[in-house]
Amino acid sequence: MLHLDMPVIKYAMAARCHYIFQIISFTTRVSYANQQNVLFLICAFNVVVWFALYAYFQEKLTIHGDAPPELVVMCPQYFIYTVVACCGLFIKRASTRKEKCSSARASIGTVQQPPWHAFVFIAAATFGSYYFSFRALRHVSYLLKVLGKTCKPIPILLVGLCFGKTYPLRKYTSVLLITAGAALFFLSQTQSRTSLSSAPHDDSSDSAPLMGVALLTLSLFCDGLAGALEDKYIAEFNVGPFDLMFRISWASCGFCAVLLGRDWMTLVMGLSQDKWLLIALIGICGGLGQVFMFLSIATFGSLSTSVVGTCRKMITVLSSIYMFEHSLSPGQLAGLFLAFLGMVFSTAAAKSKHSSAPHQDPACDIMPQAPMELNDFCTVHQRKDPANVDHVV
Repeated sequence: MLHLDMPVIKYAMAARCHYIFQIISFTTRVSYANQQNVLFLICAFNVVVWFALYAYFQEKLTIHGDAPPELVVMCPQYFIYTVVACCGLFIKRASTRKEKCSSARASIGTVQQPPWHAFVFIAAATFGSYYFSFRALRHVSYLLKVLGKTCKPIPILLVGLCFGKTYPLRKYTSVLLITAGAALFFLSQTQSRTSLSSAPHDDSSDSAPLMGVALLTLSLFCDGLAGALEDKYIAEFNVGPFDLMFRISWASCGFCAVLLGRDWMTLVMGLSQDKWLLIALIGICGGLGQVFMFLSIATFGSLSTSVVGTCRKMITVLSSIYMFEHSLSPGQLAGLFLAFLGMVFSTAAAKSKHSSAPHQDPACDIMPQAPMELNDFCTVHQRKDPANVDHVV
């Protein structure tokens, strides 16, 4: 009798063990999904907060028209970015296990390192973008600068069309809405300045906004060039987020040191304590924002990061209006509405495209096969859609 019951008992025990294993596996997956959600909220919160503080301190430095020369401000900032990226590299390498590295090297072999000239080209493009956008603040308001930078997909689309790429109608619609909003805001701002001006005609005041728009246009085309170069070189080499940030910041710091010239004395002795404090805060906030932005791209992909970037731009504009008490005309409000509508439409279009494509970005999966550790960031960073991702500050 006992012999006849043994297969039944074995089957029951096996079924119960399998059931317990399924419960543990499901609990582990749910727990990991919750951890990923918490991690995404942490990254999104830090990106929004640090870049909002970055924008606030930068506008506070330039709002009165007595900002230091651009290179004087950029050199300490890029130095701080380099230090922050170096700390990120140190933490990443310290968390890497020796046995895991040895097994990976044995299985993969020698990894081809990207040449330094690739990062020099990318750094030159990002350096030009930051310089021209910062220079434009001498001629236009900070709100117009932010709206102008939201037109970043325009040069990327133009460069892509030159190389034979095609884009859906949703992309053109979102770009048209953002551009129309920025143009309406610019025209309304120019008309309000003209109506408030006491002088009958002032060529310098008339040409200043146009000069600012021209500088913003140059900045946008530098963004498009940087995006194309990043797509080219990152597709050929496995570049981690901190490696990319460190090398670009280091090369940009070298550009500042070479181009600074006679402004070295202004950097060392000509700045007041308040200016130094603002420049340091801008560098620290921008560097920390870049860290969490790169981590968001590496962990969750470009789509989730583009959603965070859209929220960040909206919060930056609204906080600038509130903190600095900008008075907006009805035309400017309409321009802001069109720009916001275009940003939301662009994010929704990218999300629908991502959901229709079968697993284009593994980093965006809700339940990956294994948890991602900090040292895995070095092989995940790939830009799927540069038009939807914020660039290096």
